[in-house]
Amino acid sequence: NHRVLASNRKIPSLSVNPSYVEEPEVLAGYLAPRLRYDESAILERLTRTKSGRKMKHVWLKRHMMPDEFARLSLIEDAPDSKALNIHDDSLRYYPENELAAHVLGFSNREGVGSEGIEAKFNDRLSSQAGEHEMRLDRKRNYLEFRTLNYKAPTGGDDVYLTIDAQLQYTLEQALDRAMEEHNATRSMGLLMDPDTGAILAMATRPAFDPND
Repeated sequence: NHRVLASNRKIPSLSVNPSYVEEPEVLAGYLAPRLRYDESAILERLTRTKSGRKMKHVWLKRHMMPDEFARLSLIEDAPDSKALNIHDDSLRYYPENELAAHVLGFSNREGVGSEGIEAKFNDRLSSQAGEHEMRLDRKRNYLEFRTLNYKAPTGGDDVYLTIDAQLQYTLEQALDRAMEEHNATRSMGLLMDPDTGAILAMATRPAFDPND
């Protein structure tokens, strides 16, 4: 029925370029209460080095929730604000929470399918950037008619299931009631269209929330 069971949403993340930080103690004091991190832990990231040189990119907070992002306020107001960067990360989101969790599986923080449909169709669901290599004129404008190399992006497909979300919900509720009635620790159920073999609902209890 085209009801969305899994999609992506943009989540802000905060990083720092330590080579641009001039007053790390001041910036750490500013960020610690806003990110609710230990000040010494933030200071270590603000001064992190590699092979004796300050690093160019260090994550301060990945996948900030709305209240965390609101506490951060405008990074332009922060000390050494030029060293801070907000990134829009793509995070997998399951709007129905526990519904069909064992069927869908989940993607990890790096966006790789780790269980269920997410793992089975990871190559189709994941998108790979393409390439478009062109010559430039003297003002560095792209000359599309002088294309040297082009590779189309791949993946990022939609996958449609035969699962009916309403039937799935009904089945899961029935399994929960049966477990309580029979004092069972786990249960499983399946609804199939006998004419086509299509799986209309399939559930295992107890469930989990793939968002977590």
